Amino acid sequence: METLQEKIIGYVSGLYPKRQKLITALMEDLDISKSTAYKKLSGQVGLSMDDLELLALKYNIPLSTYLGRPSDNVFHLDAIEKIPRHPVEYLQNISLHFGKYVQYDDIEFIFISNEIAMFHLLQFPALITLKLYIWDITNWKSEYSDDRAFSIRMYNERLKEFEEAREGILDSYLQIKGIEIWNIRFLDSLIEQIKYVLVNNLLTDLSEINILKEQLRQLFNYLERSAEEGLKYSAKKQKETVKNEISIYNNQVIDSANLIYGQSVHFSSVYSMMDSPNYMNCISPTVAKLVKKWLDQVLIHSFKISREGKSERLRFFRELRSRLDYSIGEIDKLLL
Repeated sequence: METLQEKIIGYVSGLYPKRQKLITALMEDLDISKSTAYKKLSGQVGLSMDDLELLALKYNIPLSTYLGRPSDNVFHLDAIEKIPRHPVEYLQNISLHFGKYVQYDDIEFIFISNEIAMFHLLQFPALITLKLYIWDITNWKSEYSDDRAFSIRMYNERLKEFEEAREGILDSYLQIKGIEIWNIRFLDSLIEQIKYVLVNNLLTDLSEINILKEQLRQLFNYLERSAEEGLKYSAKKQKETVKNEISIYNNQVIDSANLIYGQSVHFSSVYSMMDSPNYMNCISPTVAKLVKKWLDQVLIHSFKISREGKSERLRFFRELRSRLDYSIGEIDKLLL
């Protein structure tokens, strides 16, 4: 049976696949010499209670899972520890989480949702700005959102941070292999949110609605191209910057909230959106195994629409274009 020290060292080792980086991290985290770091790594010297506390706090190590029964699964919610004081901080936190995964060459994510993934909206600044605004007024209620009307330029006072976080998430997303399960209704909530700011007179400049509509069209074209080529790419860069392949499926049978399953030989992780847009994270192998089994069943009842899934792809995007045209027509009526 593994000792607690072996479990902790194993967990941290998964975050630092290269041994030298692991040794350097232990030296810095525990303020110890290189020789002591090697001895703690090999088990010659035990981890003290202070060591355990320091490592658990820094790396969010699920100590209660290691100390409890296999069925004691730990869930971590960022929203409990820290609610964003500004919407840009939400993006910074997501960027921090996903930035940790790109060091694993074998990392792969499976994403399922009835709503368009944030990773795609990040390609279109006006649309992600709208999403952040809606999330702020309906959940975080930061001081920044108080009595503020919407504008696509409303976060310009922190534009540098906004762009750095946005690019950070996109860079990580493009480097990670994955499967995505889409739904023909996955643009509906975004369109309803555009209507919401119009109906409630929350749009600072009505001319900005044209930018939102244009980016909706661009989003459609980007999604269609990604599915046709089976590739992840940056909407504002050339095709040569493509980082990874993507397999895309259409599923109309399973109704699911946003869920991301990540897997590697080093770890398994599940992110599930509980109070939109905050994610609950679980690194329990038991939970991950259960979720993966469910996702495998979902895929059985899905139709592939990327690359070779041509007939299903044409059908999917024909209906999606029809729904988008109709919705943009409804938005135009609200402007009359």
